[in-house]
Order: sequence, then structure tokens, then C-alpha cells
Amino acid sequence: MLHTGVLGCLDALAPRVLYRAQTATAAAWGLTPLEDQQLAGLVMWVPAGTVYAGAALALLGVVDPAGERKNESRRCRSVLSRFDGSRCR
Repeated sequence: MLHTGVLGCLDALAPRVLYRAQTATAAAWGLTPLEDQQLAGLVMWVPAGTVYAGAALALLGVVDPAGERKNESRRCRSVLSRFDGSRCR
């Protein structure tokens, strides 16, 4: 996340164009080179960071089976509470 976060932040918040070759075709899209760089920085910073955060949360769910057991126990109690809740952990 460091490589997309820091570089994206630097590109988005830079006061001048850092990569002239990359922003040479910005006029075709109706953007100035600085606007093109800032837009690229935001795309690199925000969505990419969200993907990494989602992957981290998914891994956390896999690594923390105790949390899953708690949820499973709650589901068991809610379903079996009508009949016999003593079977739940």
C-alpha cells in the first residue's frame, strides 16, 4: 500500500508537473499536464488503497477464526432458541 499511497499522494498534491513525458497527451483529454498528473495521483491513491484495505480485511477474517466461531455461535443460538438452545457452544 505504501507504493500506491505515497506516490499517488505525491502526484496528486504536487505543485508542479513531475513527469513531463507522461502528461504530454493530456491536452487530447482537455486537461492541463498538472491536472492530468493530479487525476492520475488520485486514481493511484484512493481506489488502489481501497483494494489493498479490502484485501487486508479479507485476510483478517481468514486469520481470525475465533471471530467466526463467535458469529457461528450467535447464529446457532438465534436459530435454535425456539427449540433447544443447549446444543449451541
